[in-house]
Amino acid sequence: MPVEYEKKGHVAIITMNRPEARNAINGEMAATMEAALDQMESDPEVWVGILTAVGKAFCAGADLKEISAGNGAALSTKKGGFAGIAKRERTKPLIAAITGSALAGGTEVALSCDMIICAEDTNFGLPEVKRSLVAAAGGLFRLPRVIGKAMAMEVILTGDPLPAQRAYELGMVNKVAPEADVMAEAEKLAARITANAPLAVAASRSVVVDASSKTDDELWKDSGKAFGKIVGTEDFKEGPKAFIEKRAPVWKGNFTPSSPACGGGAECNEAGGNTKAHVSCFDFVQHERYGSAARTRLILSEVQGWSGRGRHPPRLNRLG
Repeated sequence: MPVEYEKKGHVAIITMNRPEARNAINGEMAATMEAALDQMESDPEVWVGILTAVGKAFCAGADLKEISAGNGAALSTKKGGFAGIAKRERTKPLIAAITGSALAGGTEVALSCDMIICAEDTNFGLPEVKRSLVAAAGGLFRLPRVIGKAMAMEVILTGDPLPAQRAYELGMVNKVAPEADVMAEAEKLAARITANAPLAVAASRSVVVDASSKTDDELWKDSGKAFGKIVGTEDFKEGPKAFIEKRAPVWKGNFTPSSPACGGGAECNEAGGNTKAHVSCFDFVQHERYGSAARTRLILSEVQGWSGRGRHPPRLNRLG
């Protein structure tokens, strides 16, 4: 298989395995990438994904032999676009673990992920202009978002490579590591994420993804809706309960039938008011807002006692 799928605990490892072609994207690779992402998204036990590759290159972009043969359309899928990933909507975080070069479409595949760990000798870049081509798989707008307009203009219009260390300094890369350590570092990052509540991670990610393209008003609403999605879930109760009991939380990562359909609207936003707050909203788990552990325990008991009936959880007088 040109793209392989492995599950390790709560982490999916997706591996591009076409080293003889420097992991250039052909039709089969795009189709199996989409299938792997489908599997990751549909498995409730998988909370984070890692995308990596076999060989000396992470991904060389589009397979020009396929394009020359008239098979260019196969390099994109209906859901994922180029490589089965460039336009793919996801709910789960995806970390790129990169060794070797990631040029042209390889950079665009990397930018389709949420975080990047790469080797010290990795080069990114969009050299399409050197061949009278245009980077059409997201790089022209995603790169400016992560490294800024001026530097993106330089990288895109010169077609020159962007070395790993410089990409790190500009905020495109989370960590640069020796080649032998890249996968281990990606797994460490994944472990830090899976230590957290998966529903809260997914809900938070959904807002961050849109942070550069929506207005503050829209993002306030989205933040409220994101919070509303997890209210009433087992994990919503488990987090504060584990904090009070001074133990590590045990996350379930599933929506319960009794979960309320809080939309996070104006009524919920009263959490920022001066007199009353919704338990569902932003300052529930901010212990310092409520003062002592005893007071937090009181709030928790009311949340746990809520039946889930009605659109919103009960109002509580702000304590402390």
